[in-house]
This record gives sequence, structure tokens and C-alpha cells, in this order.
Amino acid sequence: MPRDKRPVITIVEPATVACYYLSAQVADNNLHTVPGSPRTIMAGLNCQTPSLISFPVIRDTASFYGTLTDNVARIGMCTLSTPVGTDPKIISGESGVAAFAYVNAVLQDQHLRKKIGLDTKARVLIINTEGDTDEQVYQEIIKNPWF
Repeated sequence: MPRDKRPVITIVEPATVACYYLSAQVADNNLHTVPGSPRTIMAGLNCQTPSLISFPVIRDTASFYGTLTDNVARIGMCTLSTPVGTDPKIISGESGVAAFAYVNAVLQDQHLRKKIGLDTKARVLIINTEGDTDEQVYQEIIKNPWF
């Protein structure tokens, strides 16, 4: 399929361990490791080095790479847990919420929204990979996202 006909694929990672983002920025077609010992509440995404198996596929198909902070993830979790109107409540854990939290933040940034192409005709598919894998932590975040 020609590149201009493909869906826009955005890879989202925690800002502290954004190894795919780093590899895309270096742009030498190699995978790169985020140095040090960074941490994130998004434990399922706490990877400092891209997967050897997924890297070539992601490198060759991703249109954009985005990062989000732990605070943005917390806001996303709270947003999904307190729906508007008749929208269903969605229980999403710290890693599972990453794509939603990123899109939610992008929609509030006119420049980024335009760059990615999120206009009134856009259709967004978000994959939530987990629920509240640690119910106690989930409840603490929902009650006080700024802890």
C-alpha cells in the first residue's frame, strides 16, 4: 500500500523511557537505548531499549512518535473513570491508558493536532492494553492524580 494511503500510526511511550522516540530522532535505522535508570508509573511500557522483533516493523510503518508524562497518564485514567453523559466508565491502568492520554492531550494542542492530522474528519483507534492491574494504585490515582 502506498505510504500516503496508509493509516497514520503514532507510537506513544512514557517520556522517561522513550526508546522508539529516541531511535526515530537519531534516524540512523538502528535501535537506541535510553541511558540511565529512568522510572515511570507505566510499568508495562518501562522499556529503555526497543524490541528487536518489533523495531523494524515500527520503524518502517510509524508516522509519528509521541511521549507522555506520568501526569498525563494519570489525567487520562481519571478522565476515563469519570465519563460524561451516557459514555461508559472505562477502567484503564497506567500503561493501558497511554494512547488515550496522549490523544486527549494532543486534542488540546492546536499545533500538534494539526501536525498529526487530527481534524473533524479523523477517525482514531485507541488500544487499551490493560485494566487496573494494581487496584490499590489505580484507586489512589483516581482519588488523587497528583500524588
